[in-house]
Amino acid sequence: MSSPACCPECSDSPLSTTGNITGILTFAYALLASCLVFLAVIRTAESEIQQLHTSVRQTSRHIETLYSYFNGLDLVADQDLAAIQDPIKVALEDWRRTNQHLTAQVEELNNIPSGIRRWLVWWYRHKDILAGVAELRSEKDDLSALLLMYMSSKISTQTDHLWRLERLVIDGMDQKAAGAETK
Repeated sequence: MSSPACCPECSDSPLSTTGNITGILTFAYALLASCLVFLAVIRTAESEIQQLHTSVRQTSRHIETLYSYFNGLDLVADQDLAAIQDPIKVALEDWRRTNQHLTAQVEELNNIPSGIRRWLVWWYRHKDILAGVAELRSEKDDLSALLLMYMSSKISTQTDHLWRLERLVIDGMDQKAAGAETK
């Protein structure tokens, strides 16, 4: 038999004891559920890190191609390109800065051995890294838009040159025909 409490008011009623046990079990369940949700969130970290690394590499390669294209052009001599020279330089500088920062973050993640520590670092930094990826893609879109503007302007200029050349050829043929008729 259990020993009675020293005084009757100190002993807990069966309802109070049941409430205490229920509270402890509820707390334990909430703690376990929180841990399981957290682990469910970070368990996909490895695949997300690899997707992110691939995305950064592909976007950087695309922008590097655009950069080498614009860098190879004579910005001063080309009147079509001169109009968008400053936005191109700004967009390329923004891309370089964002790419360096993002590449450093991704490499730091890749240098951490696989496991819970890597997942925790990913969980802590993933929103910042995803924001950087979105910024990098935005800069890629900006450069692509500038390239399309340049190409459109270049096509328009070339079309004008072709119309003038066609007009000169037609005028030359008309003059040659008129000269042949007078002989």
